[in-house]
Amino acid sequence: MKGNYLWRLYAMHRAMDAGIDDVGIGALFGLYDWRFELMGLIHHSRELEDRYNKIGPHTISFRRLETADNAPFMNNLKYWVGVEGF
Repeated sequence: MKGNYLWRLYAMHRAMDAGIDDVGIGALFGLYDWRFELMGLIHHSRELEDRYNKIGPHTISFRRLETADNAPFMNNLKYWVGVEGF
């Protein structure tokens, strides 16, 4: 199931359909342009609010914004989102 994008995308919908009203979204910024990703996050949150009567995600979790020392993939990040100078 992990490779099924739509199954993962609608996890909050399934939870809320089952009666859970306290869901959270984990945003993995850095896979594409942050502006596009932010708009997708907002759209997803608003869609949940519209569908479930103004009850949407209560938490939005973001990945770490600092570099991971000695991680080889940190050298060539096309869409880096992070804190510079810290």
